[in-house]
Amino acid sequence: MLKVVNIINYLLILDRCILTANFLFSREKELILIPSVAFRYRSNEIESAINNHSSNDWTLYVQGWFLEGNRIRATLSKSALFAIVHNIDKKRVAYFTANGKKYKTVCIDGLPHEMCTKTDAHGSIKKQFQLPNENVQNLLVPGGTYGKLEYFVSARGEKIQTKGEIFLCDDNGISIISDIVSFIREIIFLFEQTKKNDN
Repeated sequence: MLKVVNIINYLLILDRCILTANFLFSREKELILIPSVAFRYRSNEIESAINNHSSNDWTLYVQGWFLEGNRIRATLSKSALFAIVHNIDKKRVAYFTANGKKYKTVCIDGLPHEMCTKTDAHGSIKKQFQLPNENVQNLLVPGGTYGKLEYFVSARGEKIQTKGEIFLCDDNGISIISDIVSFIREIIFLFEQTKKNDN
């Protein structure tokens, strides 16, 4: 009877050790998407400002990070920082100790057609593409000044999906490029002239 109890105790201890090891060495994967913008498409050709009008196509950007957390490094970092800062956000520390998932395939869904791309050497997601105005208008939802598009990014072979936003930035208004140095010189000149006339 004592042997059976000892075997059960050993099995329970082994089970707890396996759970602890899984907790410490498991790596939580996460996709973070940065809100982005879309601009009217402009040709790369140099044209005069008068003939340069926007097209109906939009250039959209998707940016983010596919990462894998490291609980041991996060715990050690949190412990080291606790001596200095007592109110530490555990999740924030975890991002600094995480590793980017290199060269992994991620797919962009929720747009007229699915697109896939690979992360770079740091796990960054960077994708630029064009959509016709008709597609953009069909996907438009309220948000921002001119509306926004919502999409999803998922990691191939993983059960991870994150929602992202692309805000439209339409051509509107006039931009004036000023030479501030010339402007300041002109003000100084006028000030000096006024000073001379007062004397």
